[in-house]
Amino acid sequence: MPLRQRKNQPHKNGFTLLEVLVVLAVIHAITFVTIVKIEPLMQQYRLYWFIQQLETDVFYAQETAITGGQVVSLRFSPDKHEYFVLAANASTPIFRRSYDSRIQVELATLGSQIKFLSNGNISTPGTLFVSSSSITYRVVFLLGTGRFYAQKL
Repeated sequence: MPLRQRKNQPHKNGFTLLEVLVVLAVIHAITFVTIVKIEPLMQQYRLYWFIQQLETDVFYAQETAITGGQVVSLRFSPDKHEYFVLAANASTPIFRRSYDSRIQVELATLGSQIKFLSNGNISTPGTLFVSSSSITYRVVFLLGTGRFYAQKL
């Protein structure tokens, strides 16, 4: 077929610019709606996983106190958005954990630290509140038993 005849035939293999723009607009709208719906869910899971990690770290500090036969404290630094576990005679922490700046920790009756005695019991009971946007958890440390619980308010 000569080149001249091909030039005049309409192209049947592609999409028009308008069709491509409509498809991109639909994809954009679906993505936007999904992101808007996911953000509150992400905030909720962010706080949930912080509480889970805190529980694990508290158990670890308690276990370290029992196995090492020494006082171990878990200290909070809410202004720096971190907490760390420190043995009684150590100058460096056993570990340090940072958390998201959107999570707020309020040390209600707890003070700035939780001390685990060598038998695993907590020396001073107390409560702390952990919140992010409209979700709040109360974490209560019970006297003497070394137990605690987290409750969603």
